[in-house]
Amino acid sequence: SVPPFDGVKDGLVYHLSNLSMEGFKMKKEDIMVEIAGIRAGRKSDQRDSVLSSQYAYSDNQKGTRSAESGVHSSTDGGGLGSLDIGTKRSGAGIVGDVNTTSNNFASTSLKAKATELLVIDVRNISADLNDAIWSFEQTYFPYLKSKGKADAKLSNGHIRLIFELRRRKTVNSESDDTWEPVLCLHDRVCTIGQIDLKLQGEGKLTWILNKLASLFRGPLRDYVVRTVLNVLTNRSGWLLSRLNQTLSSYWGVILRTANLNMDDLAEISETDILEDEPDEHENEVELVWREHLPLGINLLLNDASGFVKVADFPRGSQARNIAVAKDLDPDDFKGATIMAVSGVRFGRNSQEELFEALKDPGRPKSILFQLTDSEESKRVETMVDKLKAQENKEASEASTEVSSTEVSRTRSVKTVELIEKGMIGLNFCKTMDDFSIAVNGFSKGETGQLLEAEKSGQIAINDLLSHINGKPVCGENGSGRERALSMFESVGEIRPLSLSFVKPYLSLHIFEKSTNTVADSPGGPKELVLGERKSSTGFNKVVLKGFDLTDGVAEIGGIFIGDHLVFMNGMPVGAGCLLMEGTPRPELKEVLNRLKDSTLYPMGLTFARPAKDTNRWNGASSIDIDTAETFCITANTPDQLGIEIGLGRDKDSIVVNNVFAVKGQYQEKLTSGESSYLGHAIESIDGQVVPSYTSASMVSQVIEKKWSDSGRVEILFCDDEGREWVRKLSKESSE
Repeated sequence: SVPPFDGVKDGLVYHLSNLSMEGFKMKKEDIMVEIAGIRAGRKSDQRDSVLSSQYAYSDNQKGTRSAESGVHSSTDGGGLGSLDIGTKRSGAGIVGDVNTTSNNFASTSLKAKATELLVIDVRNISADLNDAIWSFEQTYFPYLKSKGKADAKLSNGHIRLIFELRRRKTVNSESDDTWEPVLCLHDRVCTIGQIDLKLQGEGKLTWILNKLASLFRGPLRDYVVRTVLNVLTNRSGWLLSRLNQTLSSYWGVILRTANLNMDDLAEISETDILEDEPDEHENEVELVWREHLPLGINLLLNDASGFVKVADFPRGSQARNIAVAKDLDPDDFKGATIMAVSGVRFGRNSQEELFEALKDPGRPKSILFQLTDSEESKRVETMVDKLKAQENKEASEASTEVSSTEVSRTRSVKTVELIEKGMIGLNFCKTMDDFSIAVNGFSKGETGQLLEAEKSGQIAINDLLSHINGKPVCGENGSGRERALSMFESVGEIRPLSLSFVKPYLSLHIFEKSTNTVADSPGGPKELVLGERKSSTGFNKVVLKGFDLTDGVAEIGGIFIGDHLVFMNGMPVGAGCLLMEGTPRPELKEVLNRLKDSTLYPMGLTFARPAKDTNRWNGASSIDIDTAETFCITANTPDQLGIEIGLGRDKDSIVVNNVFAVKGQYQEKLTSGESSYLGHAIESIDGQVVPSYTSASMVSQVIEKKWSDSGRVEILFCDDEGREWVRKLSKESSE
């Protein structure tokens, strides 16, 4: 299949996809194969011309061919719009329209060239590319916009491959004059003579759509030709690498048979294909910007390569949103090289012009990126981090993952001496594993006063009762609970009474999607970073290693860097004051203070974005508030917003300067108290025990599914080290 492609031309944004090469057709009589100057299937020393009306490989004809470079030229004045890029490895061949005047292979009196061992010539290729998907969007009046299917018919196609015997210096040769023969793909030609494209559709715009079909014809022809050439080049390279390995022992016989010697062979050139090489355009991705907002690309301008590199697509940026919309990971663009802007390619010596093209506020704007491998991406990321450190800016990280070995836990027994007669003031319940009893509340005196246990301030809800008067009251299968109840009956009213407590090792947390708040809290199960470790008994345990930050309310609501803040809980601010004359305009400091004031939440915020048909940077004001597109979000707390604001280009406007990730509801719940659950094992999910064979990814999937299905999930965490410590403590005390 042919990959989909997008583009921008004269203010029109277009897209074409669902192109398949299965519809290509050819007849056997239109295929010519020539071996060492002899056409297969015929006894003839005649040779065909490449293109009968335009090219002939003969000094006696009007067309000429350079054997060294593979560059073709035509002097017959035909001027059929063919584009020859045969001197470059990336696009060797001919791309363009060709007028072939005969279905037969024309014959000339050329002498056979023995070094050209194999010539394959295929003519009259046709193809039906039906049900292609297209769309276009006009970015100027009358702003036409449409999409649908198209039928494309390609005809008069031609492919020619010339495999030539050449020479190259032998590898690890001690002498500079040591050569070896090598078979290579020296020339490849692909042309499409005619293309008919009909856009499917009905109604008043049908005739306009078919007029606009001309917009797609050129790009479609060139795109298909490049794809065919890439396939032919790579497949031929794969075959040639194996042929040269196989024939390496027989070159002497082959040269003698062809009556050739080493001096008859031309030296291999950079454009000749010897093996399967990756296409330099293979990792190129083109994105199209439509909004009159900043591009949202952090750039590295002083890279040693001499090219402008992508540092990243930051959160809340237009760039990140465009990548996600195309099902691409924004992080894949880290370290990418910008190759072209709006169809214009820029080389190493024109990077300043590229930067100016990026700064041009015109929209739509297409940018072609060449993605890189993970090693290069890491190199660029490291360099960017160093630059940030030099500027005394801490690099923000998307993950707060912490190893359980980094969490310091102090385990101790708290003992409370009760001396006042009367009620203890504690309510107990059995623990989830029935190993002990735990505090689940405090009772009050007859007049509602605090009793001695609560007044001590040393006992907390869920604390485990470990000892009574120094004797352990923990044990398996409820034995500890029975011992505690028995001792309370016998010594509970005697004073002083010594009660000892330890922190619980089991903790049940219930996560629910908000139902009684104005706005949903951000985050979900994807916040949890899970890992695996072996327990002391050798079983696999899935543990909580850390948390990932999540999209804030602003990012979830589609707010971009550069958007204008115009209303806060109905109060106009910034450019919003233009709609309400006479309304006092709050200063930026006042707006910032209101955003931080938790008593004003839930808070509704309204943002405005310049209309697509206006230039963001023109005029006294940076936005026409009457025509702007608006977005509304609601947050329950200031920490959920995830934005930074500041003054815009117009001093009276307030815009979004940065969008960042926030702590989600899972992280907030698990880090709100003094306890740290990092390193704790997940014991059960909704009451179902996690089996020892379960992996971290399996547990993540289960939690995400339950969250998605019911909006609620119960997770029981266990501090395995704490459990072992309590059991050991119980045994030591009993001894």
